[in-house]
Amino acid sequence: MRLLLTILVLISIGTANAATLSPDAFTKEFAETIRTHVEGAEVVIRAEKEIYIKKADGLELNFFLDNAYSAYVADPESKGEIVERYIASLLDAGEPPPAERSRVVPIVKDRGWLKETVRATARVGGKGVEYVWEPLNDDLVIVYALDTPESVQYISPRMLEELELDRSQLRALAVENLAALLPKVELRAYPLLQRIVADGNYDASLLLFESLWSGGSIKVDGEIVVAVPARNALFVAGSNDKNALRELRELARDVVREGNYTLTDRLFVYRKGKFERF
Repeated sequence: MRLLLTILVLISIGTANAATLSPDAFTKEFAETIRTHVEGAEVVIRAEKEIYIKKADGLELNFFLDNAYSAYVADPESKGEIVERYIASLLDAGEPPPAERSRVVPIVKDRGWLKETVRATARVGGKGVEYVWEPLNDDLVIVYALDTPESVQYISPRMLEELELDRSQLRALAVENLAALLPKVELRAYPLLQRIVADGNYDASLLLFESLWSGGSIKVDGEIVVAVPARNALFVAGSNDKNALRELRELARDVVREGNYTLTDRLFVYRKGKFERF
């Protein structure tokens, strides 16, 4: 149990202390500032540090505040300047040119997120947004996005055309781009489990790195079984290790219950190049 508590602390993204706004309060304040300063913008808080925005010109954006919040926590006195800088980037946002294809990345989400996003945005514009996505398995999907220094913007079918990409090219390109953007992937060993770590934002997307799973670097007793309960939480055990599987299930349930940016508490087994329900 002590190990599980330690891991939960490690994957927590609540970095604020008593002297700063919480991530939730920062998100609400940021959203209200957008409503005040971006004329005609319709704003929906999708999650902690995630805002959906529909501008007056019809452009739809998902705005992630991870970088803005980290900058604020590092220097709370500069909150006004930080918010102003990020909103300025929002005001300048437009449809990306084809040169931005090097910024296309894959984001692993759960199917519930996809359905809720459509419902939430339908309440704003009358019709839910349409993103470019594909199934990963029965529980998870791959949503494609443009990762820029200012924000992450999910790709619409129209944007895909402007990027001059077809869907058959998309997954291979996105995985290649993400591999170039991420720091070195780490494999951390615990007494029963292993954790695979990238940058804290795209850890779940490591499920798409075929060479990671088939290359022999991950050694377990039996088949590879994973839990991916949040975007920054990817854990591995062996299918023959009952104690490890018990801990993996308990950890997945705890993260989904207590964490942020959660996905699913299901376990998946790597079999014939794919992750399927375990």
